[in-house]
Parts: sequence; structure tokens; C-alpha cells
Amino acid sequence: MGKVIPFSDIENFVKGLSGVGQSVRTILDTNVLIAASYEIKDDHEKIVSLLDKLKALGVECFATVTTKSEFMEFHRRLMLTEILIDLSE
Repeated sequence: MGKVIPFSDIENFVKGLSGVGQSVRTILDTNVLIAASYEIKDDHEKIVSLLDKLKALGVECFATVTTKSEFMEFHRRLMLTEILIDLSE
């Protein structure tokens, strides 16, 4: 059964996984992927640490097609913006 975990509760969730004797899978939200890949985001270090903890616990991470699309759109817009800024300087 699926369960939505808010970011504020993720530490308790991760700690509770160590006692679970079954495989655990999670679907990552677009914001998690963006924060993990974009170092300027405020939560970058927290997300990277969280993903490291999930990996160490053997949690399988997935993303939906929509999430991947939103992630790619973010980076497309980011690259376009950075290029336009570079051209204007």
C-alpha cells in the first residue's frame, strides 16, 4: 500500500525503515529531483543526505513519467534562462 510522506516527517520515516523486513519502494516528487540536481536550491544538502540514507537502507527510488517530464522541463527552462543571461552580458 502506498503512503504519502511529507518532507517534514521523512526523518522519522527513514528511521522506521530499518526495522522493516520487506522491500520498500518510493516514488520521488519532481521537487525532490530538482533539489537534488540543482545545488542552488535551499534544500539541496538535505535532499542529497536523504537520498543517501534511502540508498543505504536499500529503498528503491522511482519517478513517474509526469515527474520526469516536469524535471526535464525545469532544466530546459533553466538552461535557456542561463544562456539568455550569458548572451545579454
